[in-house]
Amino acid sequence: MLSFGNADKFAYMKTVLIIRKMNPEKLETIKKFLPIQHIYRQIKTDSLYDFVIIVGKDYKKYFNEMK
Repeated sequence: MLSFGNADKFAYMKTVLIIRKMNPEKLETIKKFLPIQHIYRQIKTDSLYDFVIIVGKDYKKYFNEMK
C-alpha cells in the first residue's frame, strides 16, 4: 500500500525513514534510491505500511533530480 499525506508538523529539518515492519529486501531498495541517513525502527505489527518517509527541509538532497 502506498499513500501520501502531511506529517504531524512541518518543522522536520531532516528527511527520515521510519521502519514499521521489517522487510530487508524493500529496505535495501529504498536505501538504493533514497540514501536517507536518518533511519529509525518503530515496529508496529498492526501498521498498514512497511515504511514511512517524512520529508524534511533537506528534501532537495533526495528529490531535486527526480522528474
